[in-house]
Amino acid sequence: MLLWALCLTAGPAAGETVKFKSADGIALVAEWRAPRRGQPVFVLLHGLGAGRGEWRDFSARAAAKGWGTLAVDMRGHGDSGGPRFTEFRTPEAWALLERDAQAAVEWLLRVRHVAPERVVLAGASIGANLALRAACDIPRARFAVLLSPGWNYQGVTLPDAVASYRNPIVFAAAPDDAYAFKSSQEAQRLANRPEGALLRAGKGHGVGMLAGPANKAFADELFAKLAELVAR
Repeated sequence: MLLWALCLTAGPAAGETVKFKSADGIALVAEWRAPRRGQPVFVLLHGLGAGRGEWRDFSARAAAKGWGTLAVDMRGHGDSGGPRFTEFRTPEAWALLERDAQAAVEWLLRVRHVAPERVVLAGASIGANLALRAACDIPRARFAVLLSPGWNYQGVTLPDAVASYRNPIVFAAAPDDAYAFKSSQEAQRLANRPEGALLRAGKGHGVGMLAGPANKAFADELFAKLAELVAR
C-alpha cells in the first residue's frame, strides 16, 4: 500500500543524462525526459554562460503535461566539450552553437525516433536565436518558443530566421529587458503569423521570466499558449 501511495503522489520522473556529438565532433551533454506517446518534445537551448539546468523547472512542468524535453549544454557550457564560452572571440565562434542545436534535433530523430512534426525548438536569450535558426532547418517542426530573443546576439541574428521560418513563433520578453522586448516586438511584426504570439512577462530575462510570484501569471499564460499550439 505504501509503494502504491508513493506511485500515486510522485511527480514527473527526473531527467536522464544523455550524450551525443555535433557534426564537428564536439561532445555534448543533455538532460532527456521522454514524452507520453504522441506528445511533443521541446529542445531547450540555454542562454549565455548558463547550462541545461536552467530549464529544470520548465522541464518538470512540461513533463506534468506529458511533453518531453531535451535540455542541452551547448559547447563551451556546462558538461559539454569544446573551448569555454569565455574564449569565444568572434561571431563565427558563436555561430558554431547552431551545430549543437542541430545535433540535438538529429539525436531526437535518429536515436529516439521522434517525428519532426513533434519537435518544438525553444531557447532563452542567445539560445532563443539559435533555436529559431535550428527550426528553419526542420520545415515540419511544430513551432518555436523564444524567451528574450535579441535582434543580434554575438552575431547570431534573429530577423533572417524569422523571415525564413513558416510555422508559429511564440515570442516572450519583459519590458524591463528593453533590448529583448523591442527585438521581440519587431520580430513579431516581421513574422506576421496569427498563430504565434508576443507574450509580456512581469520582469526578468530568459528563463528568469518564469521565476517568482511576479511572473506566475506570465508562466501560466505561456504554458496555456504552448498547450494551444500543441493541440493544433
